[in-house]
Amino acid sequence: ATCPAGQTCRRLGAATGSGSLKVAQSETARRLSSTLPDQSFKELKSVTLQDKDGHSVKINIANFQRVRLKSSKCGSIVNLCSEQGCITLDDYAMSADEKMESFLEAAGFGNLFEGQRLSGFGRRLSSTDGML
Repeated sequence: ATCPAGQTCRRLGAATGSGSLKVAQSETARRLSSTLPDQSFKELKSVTLQDKDGHSVKINIANFQRVRLKSSKCGSIVNLCSEQGCITLDDYAMSADEKMESFLEAAGFGNLFEGQRLSGFGRRLSSTDGML
C-alpha cells in the first residue's frame, strides 16, 4: 500500500521489521450487582475483590448461574464460580461459599465478607407485602 499524497504514513513494524501488532483487552471497573443482565456475566472474565485497606485479589471467573429466589432482594441471585469457590451476589450484597472463604483467608482476606453471609438464604423480612 502507498501513502496518500500530503499525509504522513507509517508501516506497521517498519522499525522492528515485525508485521505484528499487540492489542490489550480493555477492562472497566464496575460495582457488581445481581441486577446486571446475563450478558454482562457472560462477558465477565474476572473479579477483583478489594478490602477496606485497599488490598486486592483477582479471581478468574469460570462460569455463572442465575437462580430465581423469592427471598432475594431483587428476585434472583447470581453465583460466580471459579477454581477457588463461588461468590454469591444478592443485589449489591456479596457472600462466599466455604471453599472461597478458605481461599480468601489463606490469601489474607479472611474478613472480606464479614457480616454479609447469606446464612443459607434464610428469610430476610419479618413481614411481607403479600408478594412472596
